[in-house]
Amino acid sequence: MKQRALQYLGKALNNPKATFREGQWESIEGLLAQKRLLVVQRTGWGKSMVYFLATRLLRDQGAGPTLLISPLLSLMRNQLEAANRLGVKARTINSSNTDEWEHIQEELASNEVDVLLISPERFANSDFQQGVLSIMAEKIGIFVIDEAHCISDWGHDFRPDYRRIVRVLQAIPPNVPVLATTATANNRVVHDVMSQLGSDIELIRGPLVRESLKLQNISMPSPAARMAWLAHTIPNLTDSGIIYTLTQRDAERLTEWLQVSDIDAKAYHAGISSHDNGTSVKEQLEQMLLNNELKVLVATVALGMGFDKPDLGFVIHFQRPASVVHYYQQVGRAGRAVDEAYGILLCDESQLLDETYDEDLVNRAALFLRRSYQPIEPRKQWPIKDMFAHYSFPARNIPPTLQASEGRALSLWRDAGWGQMVANGKYQTGRFTDELVEACVEMLSQWQPTPTFQWIACIPSDNHPDLVPDFAQRLANALNLPFAPCIKKVRHNKQQKFMENSFQQARNLDGVFNIDMELMNQSPCLLVDDMVDSRWTFTVAAALLRQAGCETVHPLALALNSPRMD
Repeated sequence: MKQRALQYLGKALNNPKATFREGQWESIEGLLAQKRLLVVQRTGWGKSMVYFLATRLLRDQGAGPTLLISPLLSLMRNQLEAANRLGVKARTINSSNTDEWEHIQEELASNEVDVLLISPERFANSDFQQGVLSIMAEKIGIFVIDEAHCISDWGHDFRPDYRRIVRVLQAIPPNVPVLATTATANNRVVHDVMSQLGSDIELIRGPLVRESLKLQNISMPSPAARMAWLAHTIPNLTDSGIIYTLTQRDAERLTEWLQVSDIDAKAYHAGISSHDNGTSVKEQLEQMLLNNELKVLVATVALGMGFDKPDLGFVIHFQRPASVVHYYQQVGRAGRAVDEAYGILLCDESQLLDETYDEDLVNRAALFLRRSYQPIEPRKQWPIKDMFAHYSFPARNIPPTLQASEGRALSLWRDAGWGQMVANGKYQTGRFTDELVEACVEMLSQWQPTPTFQWIACIPSDNHPDLVPDFAQRLANALNLPFAPCIKKVRHNKQQKFMENSFQQARNLDGVFNIDMELMNQSPCLLVDDMVDSRWTFTVAAALLRQAGCETVHPLALALNSPRMD
């Protein structure tokens, strides 16, 4: 059996002398023995090779098709290509191919499909349950959960829909082999996932180090210095690569800067829409990078799990990622099949480790930073339905009558422009300067939100109780508008930065605020805070104001610091 598996491996890799990496055959052998496995291995180790080879071997023996749960369409595309190289017929049912569902169901019914890839959200769809899952339930060959850390709410990419997988597992026959895979799970997440998947699950865990990948931290005094360093360094790198940013706006703005610096760059993030003819722009961008038709793709976390370019030469982080787990997952894109690749983290510590950028470029970048403001997109869904015990927000979709309008942030946190001044006011002087008030007045004159706000409110804080109200009052005076501190904090909660993910951040705000109806005005308002991160504080406060009768809520923050706005 192992010899046949090696033949398939050589065909997939176009290398007849290919051998298994440590742990790969052991994992395949476990699945052939109908075991339940959790495999935690480094990025690029070849987890998809395990389940596709196991599928091929079991299908040769007459087993049913593999059901593969995968979180991202981009990940599905790469998996489909990998399956084809093995002679494995893979199909996917997702929101982008509804016109193919009926034909795929016919192929499943006639046993013509080796692997069916779906997202976890499909389990909530009654048509899928009746038309597809019912066909496969009694003849699943292997049940695969890719990116299994998404099951745990302690995981960096927790997705509530993954919890449905646990209930499905309980319904399938116990002799069906199960494989859960991840590269980005710490001990706490591993234990949580194992406890949910069942006591009989076995753990196969390997080292996370990749010798071909050289890591380096380079300290920079400001975003402008980082931008200057990139403009100077990228043209001298021989290979193509990825620059990761924390937000969509960072990706767009840095891409624009690289383009004006004569570097072939494109932006990639969740906000990129498809062409009018329905073709995927993201897929085209991925293909351009795979074909080395781009020097660099400037991306958010939207380009992460599953993207596989074996010869990627570098991954640069423009800012410090949200967590070590995010960093590991992203930097692991580089160095998979080359002798040497680089992972470079640019950060803003006070000590400079490298003077290798041009001061003229720094000045150009600083001016570039000051001329653009940051949009704050309104959230339109809660992480899960009925998650608030204290507030009556039952539906998962936030109705338009409770949503905030689009907002603005004056700067990015610690930017060379206003961002550093915001940081100084918050953590050094304890007061935001009048210059920031004037800057916000100028921003509002260019923005001109509609309907026009008639009064100003602000987000209260336990840690800095006077900081934002003082600024909001002075901004109101400058605009000749009333300031009404009608949002009251009635319950202490942990700081949002200590929450592991978006679900925990939203839940952390349950019952924290009340609205003082005597102070509130029902006309459109400007809602002020110093920083915006996940947007959940603005979302909850705006929902409460609108629930109390406020016509419109326009969020305004002094700085944007949001690693989760992908």
